[in-house]
Amino acid sequence: MELTREEESSGLGGLGLIENPFIPPADGPSEPLGGLLSVQAAAFRLLTALDAAASDPDHKPIVVEKSPEIPSYYFIAALARVFSSIAQGNPVPGILQAYVPIDMMRIGRVRAPLGIVAERVSGPGVDLTIAAWSRVALVDPDRSLPEFSHLETIDLGALVSEIDADPAGFTARVFGGPDARRVGSEDTEIMMRIATSRTSRLDTDPAEESEDDSSGAAHESELPTDDPMASAFLAPHDEVGVGDAMEASAQTDASPPLEKELAEYLIAYTHVHLSPVVARGIRVFSAQGTDAMAQELKVSKAPSKTLAALLRFAETRMRLGAILFDNFDIWPSVPDDLRLKIVATFSQLRWSLKNVGVLVFLVTPGAAPEVEEAFSSGRHVSWDFAELFNVADDGAAFDPVAATTWLRSASRDGELPAWGEQLIAVIPADAVLESACSALAAEIARAADFGTLPDPASVRVSEIDRIEQTPA
Repeated sequence: MELTREEESSGLGGLGLIENPFIPPADGPSEPLGGLLSVQAAAFRLLTALDAAASDPDHKPIVVEKSPEIPSYYFIAALARVFSSIAQGNPVPGILQAYVPIDMMRIGRVRAPLGIVAERVSGPGVDLTIAAWSRVALVDPDRSLPEFSHLETIDLGALVSEIDADPAGFTARVFGGPDARRVGSEDTEIMMRIATSRTSRLDTDPAEESEDDSSGAAHESELPTDDPMASAFLAPHDEVGVGDAMEASAQTDASPPLEKELAEYLIAYTHVHLSPVVARGIRVFSAQGTDAMAQELKVSKAPSKTLAALLRFAETRMRLGAILFDNFDIWPSVPDDLRLKIVATFSQLRWSLKNVGVLVFLVTPGAAPEVEEAFSSGRHVSWDFAELFNVADDGAAFDPVAATTWLRSASRDGELPAWGEQLIAVIPADAVLESACSALAAEIARAADFGTLPDPASVRVSEIDRIEQTPA
């Protein structure tokens, strides 16, 4: 009666589930089933909270409460499962996550998350993000930009259709492919050192201008010419990315597609309508590749604005940016004045990012009272692993309380499905955990396949192994 996740139907959404909670992950470690399903359930609870946040215009913060009685291994394993699921886009798609231990804030209370988000945005899929943002710039073009004058005779609708048909191909044609390093570009370690040197000359925690400042001063302050060392990131734009497309065009006797002019318009549009730092990042992507782009995006005089802009940039193809703050065990050693500054930064980020991202705090209750109080009205996710104690051993007996927790954790609304209690109740009290979970998983998968509700009468109770009773 063995069932794998690959064989499972995609109809679980009709049952209100994000996954079948009784099937362990195929790539999970070799350990008792009860531990695997408990870790997976904890991951599901955070994933469903992220899914709810993506649909919530307010993006209410999430507080994950870690039990002090549970070894840290289980929290690490649950986080690893969350990150793996996010990377695969399954079962909750379209999430960009940035994990920030709070001790990283020594490089800057906002520069720490900015650096992680810059790495994520520049990572796998950056070419798709550039294409999605380019589509925004072409669907509603800014005809007032001088750079647009070169595109007056271009069929913008055809370009939008090209993006829709092959977004990666569009980015490769205009800016180059998502290569870590272009041919002839500087060594990545050198670029990192240059970026670190540039950032070190900026304020660690600058007092940024208000979000409604329309003076344009912030834009001007981010010009690459502000820092001579920035030139290392900018090889001549017309020597990168465009040449291959022009050569291919000549070979097919087609008209030159004006890649350089199109690229310059898109970069100018980004500078004006999103962020000069992101505009620099796209130019560096074309000139040097993704490694240099990640470093360039970290160099900002206004890190809060750049962080918000990066999440807006990512939002053109993602549903939500999530910044996860962890390692609050060190909070008692943080000086009182710094604690107040950190909480103030969290509050500022909560509101400056509320349209594009959600803050997640992974904290043991009582460890960081100022943080807990500031975000007490957020979504709360329990990582108490209370069910673990009854199912952690090999050959454990089926536990209906644990099964109820696992099923509720996989539910999109965080509630036990109406059919859940009767389904679990059909399992005999002396059932072996693995055999009982296999039977439950099979019935949930059958119902998902046929578009019906799970039927307790269909559970193959007779095939469930029983705990052998030891004679008195």
